[in-house]
Amino acid sequence: MREKIGLLALCGLIALSIATTAEPVCPTQDLPAITSSAQQDKEREAAERDWNERLRQARERVKDLERRADQAELEIVRLRNIQFSPAPQDAGTSARINRQVAELSALMRRLRAEAAVAQHEVNALLEEGEIKQFKLLSLSPTTETGEPNLNYYRQRFLELDTDLRDAEARAQVMRLRANDLRRRITINSVTGDNFFIGRLRDQLQETQQGLELARARIATLKQQLEDLHQRAHAAGVPPGILR
Repeated sequence: MREKIGLLALCGLIALSIATTAEPVCPTQDLPAITSSAQQDKEREAAERDWNERLRQARERVKDLERRADQAELEIVRLRNIQFSPAPQDAGTSARINRQVAELSALMRRLRAEAAVAQHEVNALLEEGEIKQFKLLSLSPTTETGEPNLNYYRQRFLELDTDLRDAEARAQVMRLRANDLRRRITINSVTGDNFFIGRLRDQLQETQQGLELARARIATLKQQLEDLHQRAHAAGVPPGILR
């Protein structure tokens, strides 16, 4: 009997020892997973901001290159108008204009090529954003307190105004290019080179299509500016902001 009691006591001590040495269940054992999720969200937000900035810079580069190419082409047309004007010119003036036109033409072609490459970069960034499901970041028209966000209206106005100026310059380039092509078609019509004239007419058709696109772009931007002015007026934005 004593041996049985002693055995039971020994078993109790062993059980007590196991219970006291067992690791307690930690109520915060899920904290690493929560922390990891929060860190991933933070990293994603940083990546999204970085993507937005890279996209903004790439788009600005395209606009800058196209703007400079248009300016070069406008100068080419201006010089050609001088060269082919009825006013008499000496050989030196004509040679100088030819040199300037050649230099500007090379510059224009280089800028157009760089703009095409830059546009590919923009397209690649847009594809990256779509794959990663990034969102385009933009200012809100209102602040957290519900007041009109003046920074939003000012920034949006400047963006639309710059785009409108670029579109108007592009339309001017297309008009002058079309006039130049018509002049060259008329001059070459006496030679009877139908193949060359056909190429000029194809270029003229392409230029006219570009002019129509530029005009449509201008109309859209003007409407967007008008809508912005109306929204700003309704929100109580001071008129001086949209200037």
